[in-house]
Amino acid sequence: MELVLVRHAEPLRVDQGRADGPADPGLTARGVEQAERLARWLQPEAPDAVLTSPLRRAVETAAPLAAALGAAATVVPAVAEYDAAIGSAHLALGDSTFDELVAGGELLGWNNALRQAEELASTMAERDHQTEPFLLGLRPVPDTIRHLSGRELEVLGYLATGYSNKEIAAALAIRPKTIMHHIANIYRKLGVHTRTQASHVALEAGILEARSPTPFTGQPRPLTVRRQPL
Repeated sequence: MELVLVRHAEPLRVDQGRADGPADPGLTARGVEQAERLARWLQPEAPDAVLTSPLRRAVETAAPLAAALGAAATVVPAVAEYDAAIGSAHLALGDSTFDELVAGGELLGWNNALRQAEELASTMAERDHQTEPFLLGLRPVPDTIRHLSGRELEVLGYLATGYSNKEIAAALAIRPKTIMHHIANIYRKLGVHTRTQASHVALEAGILEARSPTPFTGQPRPLTVRRQPL
């Protein structure tokens, strides 16, 4: 299989800080001409499919080639350019919060920025982690927790055992803010709103046996795991 990657043609220049939503410009006249030349160049290759991000500049770049092939371009939201996410975040957070976060990021310094980027990359990788076979050796994975990542299962286990956010962070050697992010994802995926509800789901799923919290000593406390036959 051969994959041809094409950058979008020349877009119109717009203000990236628009208040009405993320910038999503179309192509300039020159950009349209570039897209048409691309179609003429690739048409003889007869590609099996034309994929595009949902942004207008990408869709308009793909359109002439798709038309020349007599097919429709397939829009793939997951490949949207990074600035689409930045624009969406700006819109969701508002100018004040967004500007504050940007200013804070600029003051991080290279080492801290790299550390946070590594944590984010790790979180994103774990989000896609397959939980079967189950992280703690349980099979099959209960439907109620099937969509949790490996890290989220660990956090849920500590949460159900009575750990605070700070204690979980110390046990897993990650930042408390990252723990808050994991717990928010756990609540969303389980459809719960409190620690008690999340703990109940963990117990029902067979992750942990019920036990009373013990004082935190600065070291991870072992989890009581109920193993099921493979």
